[in-house]
Parts: sequence; C-alpha cells; structure tokens
Amino acid sequence: MVTIISDSGVETQQIQLTKLSARSGRLEISLNSNWDFHRGPLDADVNRSGNGCDEWGRVDLPHTWNALDGYSGGNDYFRGDGWYRKTIRLDGSLAGRRFYLHFDGANLIADLYVDGRHVGQHRGGYSAFRFDLTELLRPGEDQLLAVKVNNERHEDVAPLSADFTFFGGIYRDVKLLVTRQEHIDVMDHASPGVFLHQKSLSDQRARIDVQVNLINHATASLKRLLRIEIADADGSIVARREQPVALRAGCGSARFITLEIDQPRRWDGIRDPYLYAVTVSLLDGETLVDSLRQPLGLREFKVDAVSGLFLNGSHYDVRGVSRHQDSEGKGWALSADDHRRDVEMIEELGASAVRLAHYQHAPCVYDLMDEKGLVTWAEIPLVNEVPATEAFERNVRSQLLELVRQNYNHPSILFWGICNEVSLCGMGADSFEILKGLQALAKSEDPGRLTTNAVLGRCDGEDIWFLTDIVAENTYFGWYYDAAEDLGRWADRARQAYPQRAFGVSEYGAGAGVGIHSDEPHAGDHSEEYQSIYHEISWLQMRRRPYLWSKFIWNMFDFAVDSRDEGERAGINDKGLVTYDRKIRKDSFFWYKANWSRAPVLYITSRRFNVRKRPCADIKIYSNLERVELLVNGRSLGVRQVEDCRVIFPAVGLAMGDNCIEAKAVDRDSHWHSDQVHWQRIDNDDTDIAASNGVIGVDLDNRRIYHLPYGTSVAELEGLIKLPFGAVLDVSAIGSAGRIVRPGDRFAVVAANGRRREYTVARGALSVARPVRVNKELLHGIFGYPAAPAVKVVDGNDSFPLEQEKHTASYWLTGDANQGSGHLRIDLGADYFIHRLDSAWLPPLLTENGVCQYTVEVARDLEPDATVFVEHYDMVVDRRRNREPLRTADAIGRCGRFVRINILDSSYKVELPLLGSFRLFGATQFTVSGGLLYSEHLAVDYDTRCIVLPCRVTVAELRDQLRVVGQGSELKVTLRGEPASDHMQVTEHHGVLVKSRNKNSVRREYYDIRR
Repeated sequence: MVTIISDSGVETQQIQLTKLSARSGRLEISLNSNWDFHRGPLDADVNRSGNGCDEWGRVDLPHTWNALDGYSGGNDYFRGDGWYRKTIRLDGSLAGRRFYLHFDGANLIADLYVDGRHVGQHRGGYSAFRFDLTELLRPGEDQLLAVKVNNERHEDVAPLSADFTFFGGIYRDVKLLVTRQEHIDVMDHASPGVFLHQKSLSDQRARIDVQVNLINHATASLKRLLRIEIADADGSIVARREQPVALRAGCGSARFITLEIDQPRRWDGIRDPYLYAVTVSLLDGETLVDSLRQPLGLREFKVDAVSGLFLNGSHYDVRGVSRHQDSEGKGWALSADDHRRDVEMIEELGASAVRLAHYQHAPCVYDLMDEKGLVTWAEIPLVNEVPATEAFERNVRSQLLELVRQNYNHPSILFWGICNEVSLCGMGADSFEILKGLQALAKSEDPGRLTTNAVLGRCDGEDIWFLTDIVAENTYFGWYYDAAEDLGRWADRARQAYPQRAFGVSEYGAGAGVGIHSDEPHAGDHSEEYQSIYHEISWLQMRRRPYLWSKFIWNMFDFAVDSRDEGERAGINDKGLVTYDRKIRKDSFFWYKANWSRAPVLYITSRRFNVRKRPCADIKIYSNLERVELLVNGRSLGVRQVEDCRVIFPAVGLAMGDNCIEAKAVDRDSHWHSDQVHWQRIDNDDTDIAASNGVIGVDLDNRRIYHLPYGTSVAELEGLIKLPFGAVLDVSAIGSAGRIVRPGDRFAVVAANGRRREYTVARGALSVARPVRVNKELLHGIFGYPAAPAVKVVDGNDSFPLEQEKHTASYWLTGDANQGSGHLRIDLGADYFIHRLDSAWLPPLLTENGVCQYTVEVARDLEPDATVFVEHYDMVVDRRRNREPLRTADAIGRCGRFVRINILDSSYKVELPLLGSFRLFGATQFTVSGGLLYSEHLAVDYDTRCIVLPCRVTVAELRDQLRVVGQGSELKVTLRGEPASDHMQVTEHHGVLVKSRNKNSVRREYYDIRR
C-alpha cells in the first residue's frame, strides 16, 4: 500500500495500483491525485518540510498553469516556475524494492526534490523521463516529493520558438514504478527496455529478434529464466521461447531471442491494423520477477519518388492531418479519454495517416495510432531555430534518442521527423552540421524506418530539402501567398526539377471561424466558406499527383497560439477542421469525410450562415453518394449528379423568413440519407458601411466617417467605402463628382429595401473609429450597469458620463467585476508616426481615485506570408508603477500600425449593494495622435495639422527637415495649391501635402504652416 498525506497531515488517501504484482512482477502506482501547487518562484528549502508558503492550491494531474491564459491572446501567458509537492508514505512491505519515479511529460524543465534534496533534472517538455529514487525513499515514513517545472525559453532546450503556446506544468501522468533488484531495465532514456526487431517477413513466416535489456542491482549474481511469448489478436500464443540467463551482480546486459510466426498477418494501416502482443517475463522458478507487454505489428514499406508510399507491397495513400495536443479549458493537460476522442474524430474523417506535430505526444496516442491503423510521422520539437552550440546539440540529440527508444515498438510509426521549418531563422553551416548529426543518429538507432523533415514552403532545392531520406513541404498557396491553384504548379515544377526525390506536403491549410461567413469569400477572411473553397482546390490538385508521398492538413483541430490575433478570436490558430473545444466540425471536415471515408456522407455547407440578406444563394452539398436531390421549403429543385464529392445548386431563391433546405440521397444499399438546415432570410435594410481598404474609419454608432484622405473628390468617395449588398451611395447632398469632400459634408446610404441612413464626414484623432481587438470585453449589462464594449474607447468621446438609460456605456471593461487584466489593440490601417497616446481611464461615477498599471506596445505594418503572420511588438511605454488616476499622457515617438495597451493591474473599484467591492479593468478612451510625417527639429501639431516654424526657412530647407512614413511616399510644399520652388521662403500661405501609398490604398494629409 502507498498513502499520500495532505499538507495538514490529517487527510489521507490510498493510491490505487494500476497493475498488480501478482500479474506483472512490478508495481505501477499512479501519483496523479492531490498535489499541492504554487505558481511562481520558491526557495527549494520551502519544499524540505512542506511548510513556509501559504500560496498553495490543490490540483490533480495532468495539470497546466496555462489552461486559461495560454490562448487569451496578447502573448502574455505566464512563463516561469511552477511548484508541485505531495507527501507520500510507502508501505513497509516494500522495503528492499527499487523505486523509479516516472513522468510521461512535464514542460519544459523539471527538477525533482525528495525531502528538500535535489535528485535530478530533465530538460525537454515532451518525452517521458524517470528518476531512480531507490536510495532516497524509506518505506514506512512520510516523505515529501517536490517538483519544480519551468516553461521559460532556455537557449539550450528545443524548441526555442514555435507557432504554438508552450503550456507549463506536469501535463501528463506521473507514476511510481516498483521493481525487484533484478528487472527489465527502465532507465534507458525511459524506454520499455524491450526492442522488437523485425528481421524478415514473408507470407509464410515472420522472424522477430527480441532484445531485452536486463539489470541486476543485487550484490550477488543471479540465475533467472527469460520467457518470450507472442500472442495473436485473440490472445492465442503463436510463438514462445525460454532462455536461462545469468545476471552478474551490479551489471546490466542485453539478451536477444529469435522467434518465428507462421502465416503471419500483417499490420496494414487502416486496411487491416492487425496487432500481435509480445510479453517478456523474467522468472525466478515459478515466481514472476518482472513482466512487460509490447505491441508488435508486422509490415514492410518503402516510399517511391513516382508513386509515394507502398505498405506491404500495395500503394498506400498517405492522406491525413497534423495534430496538436491541446484543447479548450485544458491546454495540454489532456486525459486518456481526451486523446481517444481526438483520434476517433480523425478516424471518422477517414484519414489514413497522422503527423504528430511538433513534438513527442502522450504514450497512449501512439497506442491509438497502432490500434486504428494510422500511419504516423513522429517528430522532435526542433522548430524554427538551430543555434550552433554544443549544449543545444546535446539537448536535441537527447530528445531524439528519447523519441526513438520510447516508441521503437509502435508499428504505426514509419517516419521519424528531424525538424520543422528550421530555415525560418537562417541556417549556418554549423547549424546544418547539427541536423546532419541528427539524421545519422536516427539512422543508427533505427535503420528500418525513414527519416523526414518539414521544410518551409517554396524551399525545394535548398540543402535542407536533401537532408533526410524523404522530405515534405509546408505549403500555403492561397492563404499566405499566391493562389490555391498554384499548389499543383509548384509540385509539378519540383517533380520535374528533382525526379528522383520523394517529396510530399507536410502542411497546408486555411483559417476559419465558425461565426465568420461571407457571400464573397476570399483569402484571409477566416470565413468557413473560404476555408472550404481552399481545401476543395488543394485536395483535388494533390489527389491527381500520386508522386506526393504525403498530404497532411494543417490542422485537425484549432489550437492555442497566444501570440496570434486573427479571425474570430485572439490566441487561436483557427486552421483546424474542428473547433478548439471539439464541439463543431467545420464544413471542411465534411469535405474530407466525403472524399476519404467509406461511411455515407450527405452534408449541406454554410449551415451556420443562417441569416441571409440576399434573395438568392448557391447551395453546396458535400457527398460521396451518386446523386443528390435538393428541396427548398418542401419543393424539389431536382436531382444532380455528384462530381468530386460535391454538388452545387446555383442561385437558389430564398423566401422571406424561414427557409428549410433539405438534401436527400440514396446509397448503393438503397438506404436513404438526408440533411436539413434552416436559413432565415431577413429584410435587407443594411446601411452599415465599412472601410473598403482600411483608409477611413467608420463609427457606426454615430454614423460618421473619419480619416478621409485630403482632397478626396465625390467621385473618389465611393472607392473608399464598402457598401452592404444591394445598397447604393447617395452623394447628391455634397455636390458634383469633382467637388472636394470636406468635414461636415453629409451623404446617405440607401439599403436594398429603400431604407436610408445619413453619414457625416468628420475629423478626429488618428485612433478614432479604427478597428480594435481585445481579449476581453463586457458585451452584456450586469448589476444594473450597461454593456461596455471595446469600440467605445475609440469613439472620440473621452468624457466620463454613465449612460445607463441607453444600455451602453462610454467606456470599455474587460468583463464582469474582478475579471482581471486585459489588452486592446488599435489598428491604424497602415504605418503612421505615432506621436502620443492619451488615456482616459474609468469614469469617476463608477469609482474614485482608481489607478491602472499598464504598458503600451507598437508594431509595424506587415505583409503576411508563411513566415510572418503575427505582429512584432516593441514596448514603448512602461507604466507598471503608474500612480496617476483618471487621465494619463504618454509620448510615443515611433512609427507603427498597431498600438496595443496592456492593462496589467487596477485599483479602480465599484461598491455593489450586498455584494461588496469589486475591481474593474478598462478605460474610457484611448486617443492616438500622429500622422504621415514627423520631424526631429520642428514641432508638429497633429491635432490641428500644423507645422510650427521657429525661424525663416526655404522650401528646400523645410522639406529636408521633414520625414515621411511609408514606402512610395511623397511630400510636396505648396503655395495656394501649386508646387512651391525650392528657393522660396516659406510663409503661412504655404502648406505641406503628404501622400503615402500602402498596398492598394493611398493616404493624404495636408499641414498648414504656422510661425
């Protein structure tokens, strides 16, 4: 018996044994329950007696301290120390046994202490590891186990960086292994100590060499019996051998025993994932000393540069998904049931293979790969960067050894992945030598499998492309670059250039939020509709190219990337076919299910696009059945042939109100299938405009537009405005096409149903009416207070009234009371010179004398591609010790497009009757001032658009003292609208016109001269 004891010493709980000694000869004791946890640094001495710190909570394993902040957005999740501890007492009957503490995984560095004594450290966040505690544990006594885990960046531990959140904690199972003095070795990189080598395979016979690593810690030599048994899937023994072994005192040794299986049945992927089981037993007479069971799958395979993978002599289409190991609310701390759920969804999809990216996954996942017949690419976490240091090289070699030895016996693994996109940060000769060393190590450890690596897209022909046995590329045609149709052209060119090289696709994908929909989908809009189009085009191209040995979708599930801020929610990479919480299979899931699965599929797409304003819609259906009939509101629109697993009924008319869309089809067994969705067509009274190219700002609440380029004519105005479907622009109140639009002018938007709304052209600070993104906002009223959405901080109103009667506030709150810190990003649309940030914090009607601690960061504009997809922020203001209430002003003096304000702490409080005092986090207004020009010598008043001259200067001298933001920018000094000559003295009749081109837009500003 083993008992854990709570901190108080009062509460006890018996640990359940997961395996009994009578059956296995060893004990495996789960230590998952009832750990004390503290987030943050501690002195190791605190963990000597279990006292000295009151800030402990109770957790069960698996556990991560980033289960909530790891995907909140802002790249500010906690990275540091986390401490775990528990008191255990081993039963006195276990005296004389050996004890090994086993961790399935802890991220990133784990230090173990027993009674305050440092036992050892493991550097790496994904593989299993063990500590020998035999000399430290004393059965019958209370002893304190403490584990410090750290998930910060360490320059000698891979990965240094990656496009996913590094969840910290002991996020997998922990158990205590108890053995006799002689046993199967458990300390060889936490491997099973048993390795199954398939020496030959034919239809008549399979020959297996079983390697067993034994060790004897006793002081005397021992004679024991080693027994190997192979059972088929029904449990019948098909091969058995025994061998006496002499175990020398204090020594380890490897024993090899050959067994043969007659008429073997092969492990054949999803076609027939047949498994044998190998049981290795060490016996002392009739007494079982130690025992271990391992999976055995018999298979032969090769990859051909012409036709891809051949498994057991037959072509095998490697079509599949990549998978990360996190989910909503749990991060990486998944249970065995969570992992099985994920794999069963992959199985439902009809995938034949899985890339387990970008690191070693939980042991049960590899068991599931074997069981389901999913061909597996297993890889180490060598991502983006390969520093040429001895310490880093030692670490990645160690992680590769752990991956291979711990998973050697899994038949599903055909490929060892060496690295992912390591040319992203540049690749020197010394770094490449490290990669060559990993390739050699993988082949020496396991000559029977193929090595591969995932290279950055469009890098074919580079040295990294020829590093491993075979290669694959992360391609994002139609998402980060080019068009989706270019994927096939790229593949054909690479095939023609390197006809002897086997290459595949290791990643392809596009993002989608299940709440984002479009009648006119396009790359980058994160709509379900575009993701579906992308995958249709991509898969049909790859399906026709058998030389692509792999086709892995990125990704099966949405996953956490706390640094991302895109699509429907910050902190998430939404390229998954399934949502982060696993609740919704996106449309693209059913595209692949129709193409890959044998199960009948009939699925109407865009089902969540259920509010329609247009009178007609194309209705697209995914199916692997022969023909589909469409019915709308009970009326049949006919039967259409399914081609390439899809059928489209174009321009289907929708009635006002509810529309029942139903698809029907019959399968080959004469079974009927149907799918039904309901769409609401509403009156198209939409007059909400948007910026067509990011130049202007639109305030829908107050019906104003801001930031109109200087000198915009009536004819140019329509090009700056994106109208809702069916709406038209009425500019008759402004004047003729050539008239210049000025602040105060009004125009109207007329909806498709004739509804009319007027807008006013206005002037405001650079931030007014700009798009904002937040990780938290209060979108509903609470305790009598109104909703406080984020758009309120850029509406140009920095006054403090509380407008409860309007059910909306003039301020932003991060959420309900005590919801805590939050951040907000203002998108200026392009790079500007950011002069100053003025902040109006929360209104005094809510609270008095509150203070916010905050930082401000600025990021430049970016052109998204495969390597650049998130802004890079620099801190420009540090107000973590701010003591100014209500209003603050901060000089910025930097160029950038994005301004992010991080509210870290707040003393603003509100008193609620009967409920007490609550802290509030938020602000009333953030006002960014700046423009397209700046000067190191002259004063620029950005509020009035004036340049102040301290002395007389010529036009040429003035121009030399001004700097313009953006490429392709122009600056002209004018006199009454005409270009001024360089030698002319500048007067107050002059002005400065600035023009800046950004992508497909032009921004213009005009500055007066003032002395």
